[in-house]
Amino acid sequence: MRVLKFGGTSVGSVDNIKQVIKIAKKAAAQENIVVVVSAFGGVTDLLLTSGIAASTKNEYTALLQQIQDIHIDFTKSLTTKDAEAVAEVESILGELKSLLEGIYLINELSPKTIDKL
Repeated sequence: MRVLKFGGTSVGSVDNIKQVIKIAKKAAAQENIVVVVSAFGGVTDLLLTSGIAASTKNEYTALLQQIQDIHIDFTKSLTTKDAEAVAEVESILGELKSLLEGIYLINELSPKTIDKL
């Protein structure tokens, strides 16, 4: 089994993600693979910044909106089952929204919560 790991730049645009898919398909035709990908380019920083903002009672919803927009746009660009895929992504983003609301309410961002973000 082969592990293919792609960092943030590799998944930083729709075109880059399409290239990752081509590479993975080619490798999968030859052997069993596992594909590991980082967050879309820039998303890790947005997540951390939104968590810090929420924990210090600062505005975080604009950052959350950026995260949502990135994921919805990429999903629509990369799938032919838009409604189904978008609904799944929105469900996961709803969990993120709840987590940030909780961070805001308790004014705390522990290492465990950072990992959850």
